[in-house]
Amino acid sequence: MEKSSFLFVSLLGSLGIVMPSFLPALHAASPPASSVVEVRQNSAGEETITHGVLLDGYPDIVVTVAASVEEKTTFTVGAYPATREAARAPASATVALFDPGSRVLFLKTTTAPAGVAPVKFSTTPAAITTPLSWLPAEEPQPAIDAGPVRQLDGRPLALTLRRLHFGSSRVSDTPVPGTPVFTENGELAALPLSPLPGETGAWLSLPATAVTKLATDFAAVGRAETGQLELGIAIGTTTPRIEFVTPGSRAQKAGLAQGDILLALNGRPIHDVFDVLDANFFLTAREPITIRLLRGLETLSVTARPVSPPSQ
Repeated sequence: MEKSSFLFVSLLGSLGIVMPSFLPALHAASPPASSVVEVRQNSAGEETITHGVLLDGYPDIVVTVAASVEEKTTFTVGAYPATREAARAPASATVALFDPGSRVLFLKTTTAPAGVAPVKFSTTPAAITTPLSWLPAEEPQPAIDAGPVRQLDGRPLALTLRRLHFGSSRVSDTPVPGTPVFTENGELAALPLSPLPGETGAWLSLPATAVTKLATDFAAVGRAETGQLELGIAIGTTTPRIEFVTPGSRAQKAGLAQGDILLALNGRPIHDVFDVLDANFFLTAREPITIRLLRGLETLSVTARPVSPPSQ
């Protein structure tokens, strides 16, 4: 079988949309309006507005999302909603980190937005299903989690995203990209990326766990970092079975072998190939990970250290 028949765990994979049979009625939490930052992005004379939050622990770093960042793109950052106070006047910002795969953008501001409180990020995937809210103005509005999105038009995503529903079809009832969505505890749950075509009020949204991972990368090495396990999973199958392990690799030395079925990667449960892809987003070459697997009828745990992709 040719290598093109396999999916390397370091690559993107196709993921599936899972819709629950009903949407739970969720109440709106009450995050403060002072948690939201307005970001103006100007590229080739065209200005777009997004929202974001201050990175907890970094008072001059704003987290938002962007479709792309060009070399001549300029940014200004200010508190939201804007006021006439001089302390809240927009300040210029530069790109500290941009990850094209997730579209997460970290901006370093010349002057931190006054009166804006940093937001803690949720670190558990399950938090996305708690009561959620967002701030279209100063009134918190409910957001409804409608399940994971793992592929679009048959094309793979870098990680499992979420389908969130916001308000109605009115523009004022839907967010702009990067608008923070909060859990009932006031933690960041997700950042909306873009509307889903044909679904009124439905947005493709990035879970806060992905933002937290990138923030950890930023703190450690100043950039987004990925890792790979040097093994392949067959495409077109639902069982996450290892089809080959690169000879002489760290994975082979750790004891991974052809035919092993992955059960968990660093504590993230693996049920299918798509779960492998999602878990792979969170790997780095900085530290070893624990891999739980099934070999025949025996469940094993091994430790392996991912390697950096050639591009890094």
